[in-house]
Amino acid sequence: MKYLVISHIKDAFYMLPPEKRAELQSSVYSFGDKYKKSGKELESYYLADLKDTVTIWDLASAEEGACISMENPAIPSIENKFIPLIEHDVAEKVMAEMAGKAKKSAKK
Repeated sequence: MKYLVISHIKDAFYMLPPEKRAELQSSVYSFGDKYKKSGKELESYYLADLKDTVTIWDLASAEEGACISMENPAIPSIENKFIPLIEHDVAEKVMAEMAGKAKKSAKK
């Protein structure tokens, strides 16, 4: 299942000494590269303010996402929000079925 993950970087990160921030950032990039190579992290973007990131993951379960999150070296400095995604064709099918049921109910 695919998940959209919004990661907000806490102010505590910016209060670290510059050399610690650089070291942590390097570790985070290595973490991301590991999961991009494995095919788990599909896309990653920074928002324009550079305080938040948005990533798309292909995970077997929410549990897998939680385990991977705990591996992230920046976990004390970020807040993650996991949002399950539905493929467009699947959502279209569900909505079409709902519309069909609504039409049948309206006729009664």
